[in-house]
Amino acid sequence: MYPCWLRILDPAATPRKQRGIPASEPRSSALFERSVRHHIGTQIQSVAVGWQVYDITRDPVALGYVGLSIFLPMLLLVLPAGDLADRVDRRFMLMPVIWFRFLLLRFCWS
Repeated sequence: MYPCWLRILDPAATPRKQRGIPASEPRSSALFERSVRHHIGTQIQSVAVGWQVYDITRDPVALGYVGLSIFLPMLLLVLPAGDLADRVDRRFMLMPVIWFRFLLLRFCWS
């Protein structure tokens, strides 16, 4: 018999119902596709902001501050966000964040 933490590594120990391939369900593949698009867009946005700041200032220190301003909120908010995600339904937690980012982008773009 396997220890409980090792059972997840053995497909034979996991019931067939739990081993389903997520890509076989349309919702899962749509979620994965949108998640990939979101992450690619976020990376493109990070590069574009850094590029624009460097193009305006020609100062590598300013570019470093842009990188720090992108990384620092992730570093400071990862633990509280993880705790909140464990306590609240993730869909209800994520929708206000997406709308806030959208409104912030619209405000900054104007």
